[in-house]
Amino acid sequence: MTALKRVVVSRRALLQGAAVASGYLLTLDAQTSAFATAGGTVPVAPVSADRLTLATTKIFNAEWNQAMLASFPARYRFSPRSDISTVGIEWDERLFSLHGPALGLVGESAHELEITRPSPHAALVSVPAETTDLVLRVEALNTYPAENHTGVRPVSLWLEDQSGQRLEEWTDSPIPADCAAWSIEATVNWISHEGDIVPARASIRSIGPFDAPAGTAVRLSYPDIFDTPPTVVDPAIIEGDDTPLPATVDSRTSEGICELVLTTTEPLRPGGQLELHFEAGASNSTPRPFANHVPRLVLVPPTDQNGMRLSGRHSSFPVSPSGSQLSSYIPAPIA
Repeated sequence: MTALKRVVVSRRALLQGAAVASGYLLTLDAQTSAFATAGGTVPVAPVSADRLTLATTKIFNAEWNQAMLASFPARYRFSPRSDISTVGIEWDERLFSLHGPALGLVGESAHELEITRPSPHAALVSVPAETTDLVLRVEALNTYPAENHTGVRPVSLWLEDQSGQRLEEWTDSPIPADCAAWSIEATVNWISHEGDIVPARASIRSIGPFDAPAGTAVRLSYPDIFDTPPTVVDPAIIEGDDTPLPATVDSRTSEGICELVLTTTEPLRPGGQLELHFEAGASNSTPRPFANHVPRLVLVPPTDQNGMRLSGRHSSFPVSPSGSQLSSYIPAPIA
């Protein structure tokens, strides 16, 4: 029998954290296939969709005109088994990373299971018969800005008995959706003005390869200390040019907090940028601790998000990577 090593972890915490780096969880239809043996073709049962929980990452084709979600099983619930069996899995190492050890669930307990790696993109796990669920510590990788891939290896998972015969299997079959891929990078320069953390400048920039659609917006939330609203600037428009700006700005104030939304009214071409300039000049004080509000910038995408690329620059908070409040600032606009 495979040796089991008991680890202290609750079942609830385990299932909540199975897909450690994925922003998406969904279940897809399983696929039916066959396994060829020396004696002929033996049908292999598909893994039913309700027995898989998948971590996913968004990718595009080489021409940026089709988007799809690639998936990797983060949790695999077994059918009843009477003996030790082996789970095998293959994937594209550009899209996913598998961390060990695997975890097997037996009742309310979780046990570490060793992962054997025959190649950088393959793994085998020996699973005791009493195990009901296998949890894989998979990391879904965001390959931005080069997430238009060719020759993607589909993720494949299978279960085989001690003789090596496959009992069931599943293969990822991403469904492409036509699109025109686009990307937005939103930034904000935070400063401390009389102890309040406020923006000095905020911007959205279209990365492409196609236009960012009209209706793309950013929402800014900050202490309402400014006497005048921010100035909207398109760096491509020369001062004095009467060309109207392709955006609207709406704001409201409640309990001392300003909620401001800049929304594009026309597609924003690749390389195009819109900026909000606030009247505050430079940091001039040590910031006060946050009370009930944390200043923020958050991208508000349009309704159709099919072609939206995940730039990782869709939000900004004046906090450190560990989540604590920043304690020092340098003069705007490079804070």
